[in-house]
Amino acid sequence: MTAERIGPCGPTGLRLHHYDWVPEDAQVVAALDLQAHQLQSSLDRLAAWARGSGHGLPIDVAFGLGQWNWQVPLVERALRASGFEPAELAYVRTRIGLGAWVWTIACDVEDAKARMERAWGVSVRRTVTGAIGTPIEGSPFAFDVVFLAGERVALTARGRGSELLHPFDDRSLSTDESARPGRRLERVEGAPIRLVIASQGLLDPESPLDGPPLRGLQIDDEGIRASDP
Repeated sequence: MTAERIGPCGPTGLRLHHYDWVPEDAQVVAALDLQAHQLQSSLDRLAAWARGSGHGLPIDVAFGLGQWNWQVPLVERALRASGFEPAELAYVRTRIGLGAWVWTIACDVEDAKARMERAWGVSVRRTVTGAIGTPIEGSPFAFDVVFLAGERVALTARGRGSELLHPFDDRSLSTDESARPGRRLERVEGAPIRLVIASQGLLDPESPLDGPPLRGLQIDDEGIRASDP
């Protein structure tokens, strides 16, 4: 896997704009503004909060959020190594606990695949619904690459790319938009990190018993604030 920076793959600074593609039963969905000067300090604040007590988060979600202040810079560095320079990075955690970093591309798909194979040491194969890239033998790359519908690409846990396809291909949507985490995220006001978490699973012992089913949060370097629906 090479580390040098190469030219961009298509337009830079792309954003996802909408989140109606997020699985309805997603446990977590987040939008990170990669161009925000406060992003790293916001990640540090989020990690410190998640590692503490009294946050009211599901325990497994809190553990994951506590690692973001070092994980996100690594993901962004990997994207740039292949020439992907989005302005926004999304995170989705499915109901089976599988996390994915998602961004949008607007370059030639074959060019994108070639860049990934060269920079990340993955082998990309086509599937019925898209394509999946898996690290070749000896590659240190920690992720599978999944090409999703709508010019979106995801990085997920190594060896689990195929598990990510079904949740994102399931289009059986509820008519109640308040129950859809992606739509809820769109109503969270702008911040370096916008986050929606489903209050399910083993929660922090100090969690309120009557909390909202979908909890919206805004995170910047000044604090973590609840976002009303």
